[in-house]
Amino acid sequence: MDVEFHYYMTYLIAARAGFVPKDAQTLAFASQAVDDNKIRCRITDGAHNFYENPLSQTMDITKPAEVLYHIYPVFHFVPWCGIRDRSVISPSARIDNEESDKEITSPNNLLAQKMMQNALDLPETDESRIYRIGIAAHAYVDTWAHQNFIGRKSPLNQIPTPKCIDTKDPTSTKEYCVENLLDTGHGAFGHSPDIPNNVWDDPRLIVSRVNNRERFLDAARHLFWLLLKDRDQHATKTFIQNNVDALLKDLNEDIGSECSTKTQRIKNYCRRAMSSEYGSEALPIYDEENISWAQEAILETWSGLIKEVQERLCVDIGGLFQKSPIDCQWAQPLEYKRSDWYKFLEAVKAHQEAGTAILKEHKIVPSSPSHSVGQA
Repeated sequence: MDVEFHYYMTYLIAARAGFVPKDAQTLAFASQAVDDNKIRCRITDGAHNFYENPLSQTMDITKPAEVLYHIYPVFHFVPWCGIRDRSVISPSARIDNEESDKEITSPNNLLAQKMMQNALDLPETDESRIYRIGIAAHAYVDTWAHQNFIGRKSPLNQIPTPKCIDTKDPTSTKEYCVENLLDTGHGAFGHSPDIPNNVWDDPRLIVSRVNNRERFLDAARHLFWLLLKDRDQHATKTFIQNNVDALLKDLNEDIGSECSTKTQRIKNYCRRAMSSEYGSEALPIYDEENISWAQEAILETWSGLIKEVQERLCVDIGGLFQKSPIDCQWAQPLEYKRSDWYKFLEAVKAHQEAGTAILKEHKIVPSSPSHSVGQA
């Protein structure tokens, strides 16, 4: 999924579920910011104290496995680990072998539910709660868009090519290519799984045709159910179902036809936000090039940081991933802990630690992540 679901649809879902517009915006912004928090920064307050942000995304899917392990299975490809709701398994889902199958992402799986509940269980007085819910919502709904993929390098992520020869045994023909830089997550399929009105083919599946609209609306249904129950614990099933039906009808209309453009759809989401059922307030456009939370918190421009990292990636022959953080400075050194960006990053850290603990419990992640906050 991309900004359309993680920000715009998530806002509509949260607002209709009962979150006031300000909180719904924060929740939705945190959800999308998970994808944009991909630049390692060492932020100083000008007095030799620095803060290094925990990453929730990467600009380079060829990062070494130990780096990806702390990002993809926690934020983008939550594995089912052999425990999933059998009622949500697609009839087209492909199971290749028992061990690898445990790491395949499956919609609404138990581990993703645990991560979501971990955030929802935080007390209302916890300032990080709204950010944590948004971050967990990102990981949760991505289990629909990223189903049947693994959040690490794996031949199971590759597009089947029957003529691909196994270099270790030239006499045998294997179904998957051995060498492929795009065998992490859905890299081989590009952005096909992320576009709400896209219909595409996944030849790895028994039934290859994939309709993203169906997946996205089902994700919206489940997320709405959780958020509405959080806002109104006494809501009846009838009340919830009526609101679910109305929400899905609205989102389906906003997605439009298979020919609708991203620009058209975003206009639809923003127009929908102005209706009484969704808060009656204007929804700010999310600028993916200049993240407003980051722009308000640090002196450097976000687009400038992205450009600098891209230049580093191009010249870094020793490895494509960003090896060292970029030096930045807090815009308000004495007040930075009050900024949305800092609160979001701390929530990322907390989600990463909680998610890693859940995955380690099921022997998915080898070790817990580390973060640098200290003296320069």
